[in-house]
Amino acid sequence: MSDCEKKTDMDDVRIVDAVLDEQGQLAVSYEHSLPANPDSLALAIRNVRESTPLKTWFLPNVRSGRKTVTIPDSVWPQLGGALAASLVAHVGKKRLEGSPTWVVQPHRLTYIASEGGGGNRKSRIEESGEGLPEFLDELAKTEGLQAVVEYLKNLNIRFFDGEHRLRGLSPFTLKAHDPYRPDIDPEWLGSLEARSTLADALVEFVQRHQKRKLEQHAARGNINGLDNFLDIFITVTRLVYLHYRRGVVKSGVLISLLLRNVDIATVGYETTTRVDYATKQESSWGYLDSLARNLKADMALLRGRCKSRNLAGHVRAALLIAQMVRWNPQEEYAPTSPRGCHPTHCANLKTALEKAGLEWPSISDTMAALRAINVFEEDELAKWQDVLLGE
Repeated sequence: MSDCEKKTDMDDVRIVDAVLDEQGQLAVSYEHSLPANPDSLALAIRNVRESTPLKTWFLPNVRSGRKTVTIPDSVWPQLGGALAASLVAHVGKKRLEGSPTWVVQPHRLTYIASEGGGGNRKSRIEESGEGLPEFLDELAKTEGLQAVVEYLKNLNIRFFDGEHRLRGLSPFTLKAHDPYRPDIDPEWLGSLEARSTLADALVEFVQRHQKRKLEQHAARGNINGLDNFLDIFITVTRLVYLHYRRGVVKSGVLISLLLRNVDIATVGYETTTRVDYATKQESSWGYLDSLARNLKADMALLRGRCKSRNLAGHVRAALLIAQMVRWNPQEEYAPTSPRGCHPTHCANLKTALEKAGLEWPSISDTMAALRAINVFEEDELAKWQDVLLGE
C-alpha cells in the first residue's frame, strides 16, 4: 500500500450521518477507532461519482464528535444531485479515508431542481417511478426502515394509456447529471432482519405493479400506454437489481421477477402453482403480442413507436441481467456463455419481435437500456458488451 492509499477498514474512520439543509449548512457526526489519535481529522464531500473531494474542512481531533460547516458560495453550484461525505485521518504521511456516507438533503425529498424549474418529487415518482431508489435511501436515513416499507406498501405508480396521461408529462429518462452509486451500502441496511424486511416489501411492490399495471397494459394492447409501460418496467428492473447488488434481493428472486417482466412484455405466460393442497393457475397476455394484434393494419406505426422508445432494447437488457446473474461456468452442464441461459425466454422475445415486425435489438440499443437503469459502472458495462458481441 502506498502512503497515499485512500481506503482503510470502513469502521476505522467514518461519518455516522451527514445532513445538508437548503441554506448550505452541513451537519455531520463522526467517529474513529484508530489505535492512537491521528495527526488531524478532516471532512470531505464529493459528488457521488467523483473520486476527488470538492471541499474539505478540518474537524476537532476527537474520537467522536459533531460539527456543522458551511458550504461556500463557490462550491454550492458544483454540487450534483447525490452527495457523499467521508472522514479523512492523517497519520504521518498516510491518508486514511473511511467509506463514504450519503449526504441527506431533506429539502430535496419533496422538491428537486429540474431543467424547467422546481418539480414535486413525490408526484414524479407516482407518475413514472423516476428517482424511486434515491428517494427510498433518503427516506430511510431521515425516518427509518419502517417508513420505507410503508411508502412501498402504499405507492402505486399511476396507470395510463392515453386518456389519463397528464399534459406535458415526458417519459422516464435518467439524466447524466443525476448519478447514483449502488456500491455505497447504506448503514440502515446493516442487519439481516432489515434486509429481509425490505426484501419482502420490494417483492410485494414489484409483483403488485406487474399484476395491476404491466399485465393491464398487456391485456389492453394500447400503443398510447407504451411510455407508461416502459416507465414501470424500467423502475422495477432498476429497483430489484440495485437491491440484489446490495444483498437484499436473492438471485433466484431477482431472476424470477425479471423473467416475469420479460414474459409480460413479449408473449405472456401461463403458470400453475400449488398453494397448500390446491392448484392455482395464472396467466397474462403479452404486451408486444397484443400490440401486434391491435395494430396489424398499421404495423409501420407500431414499429416506429417501439423503435423510438427502444422497447426491444429494454426487454433484452432485463433478460441479459437475468442471464448474467444465472450463469455459473462452474456447473457441469453450464452453457458456454450467459447468452445460453433462459433459452425459452430468448425464443419468446424473438417470436414477439417478429410478430411486431421488429428486429432483434442491436448491441447499442441494449447498452443504452442498461445505462438507463443507471446502476452500472462503465467497466462493468464493457464486460457485458463483450457478452452481447457474440449474438
